[in-house]
Amino acid sequence: MNYFTGTIRTFFRSCGTLIGEFRGSHGFGLSAELAFWFFYSIFPFLIFLFSLAGFLPPFSDRARILQLLQTTLPPPAYELIGNTVVNILVKPKGLMAFGTLLLALWSASNAVHSMMGTLNRIYGIKETRPYWKVKLVALTLTVTLCSVLTLTFLLLVIGPLITEKIMEALRWGKFVGTTIATVRFIVSIVGMYVALLLIYRFGPDIPRNTAYNLPGTGLAVFGGLLTSQLFGIYLKKIAPYNKFYGALGTVIAFMTWLYLIGVFILLGGQLNSLLFRKSPEFRARLTECRPYDNTT
Repeated sequence: MNYFTGTIRTFFRSCGTLIGEFRGSHGFGLSAELAFWFFYSIFPFLIFLFSLAGFLPPFSDRARILQLLQTTLPPPAYELIGNTVVNILVKPKGLMAFGTLLLALWSASNAVHSMMGTLNRIYGIKETRPYWKVKLVALTLTVTLCSVLTLTFLLLVIGPLITEKIMEALRWGKFVGTTIATVRFIVSIVGMYVALLLIYRFGPDIPRNTAYNLPGTGLAVFGGLLTSQLFGIYLKKIAPYNKFYGALGTVIAFMTWLYLIGVFILLGGQLNSLLFRKSPEFRARLTECRPYDNTT
């Protein structure tokens, strides 16, 4: 009993330390900056994806696509994105998709660049890499992240459509369909985990072992998924966001969701930083870096 009580006490003390460090790094304010860049880049990226997808045969059933999106996204995200998706699928944009891809990459790279600066602050160091190298790393991580998001989109939205047609043609049972759906979900989660792991590994200007980034990456992925589910339930059952604000409530709720995602991404980086600073490797590595003054 004493062991259990001590474990609980240690857990809450560690959580308090993590939140305190996060506040000291201005993590909550910087999460709002990330939310802005997420919001700014998500629509060009969606236009690119659905412009290309509009030429695929499985996308002839627009009602089914919207149904899959509705089950994948939180309510505010679906309401804000749904009409845009329908317009794109009705009139595919063709070559315009590549222009929107460039805009999405530019805005998303700004989000990653901002994330890299925030991770430096969290680790207590200043950026010493040349500007061109920082932008190149940010662009590389952005392309990786966009590729993972595209894969996730293919697995979670296009995947069910293709699976349904294959199962109908081959007359497979329900068990096979459930197994395929589970594999799709697991692969999507692993893809997001790897993408965030790369950001935590190469984002901050401090060399370290990849193993120190594993716990924080798990926190970010699990926290993001849990937040999306709980936030969706909260908006549906407890506080309908459009009851008082109307259409504006959709935007507010969507931005809040993006903000919470940003909080967990940076909180994962903070956890990695705390674990790394307790390691023997930290002092040796810190001599190679320039300390950051959090008071400025």
